[in-house]
Amino acid sequence: SDLASIPRWFWSFISPEYSSLVYPALLHDYMYLCPGNYSREYVDNVFYSAMLQQGMTRHTASKMYWAVRWFGGMHFNAGHVCKD
Repeated sequence: SDLASIPRWFWSFISPEYSSLVYPALLHDYMYLCPGNYSREYVDNVFYSAMLQQGMTRHTASKMYWAVRWFGGMHFNAGHVCKD
């Protein structure tokens, strides 16, 4: 995982190592790699919920959510199931 694929020039606004982002980013990366039957929209919604559960503000979580909605599509591995 690269935690969050945040361009370096944007790190002054939110670092990819922001503590409320670490777990949700790991979960999101895994679910993008191995989504099985889940849709990309569902996985992005899980990401948003996980950020809120980790204590991120709705404003910041919304920015991260929309970033993956707009720019994450090429990384979504539709239908792939990872083996245990």
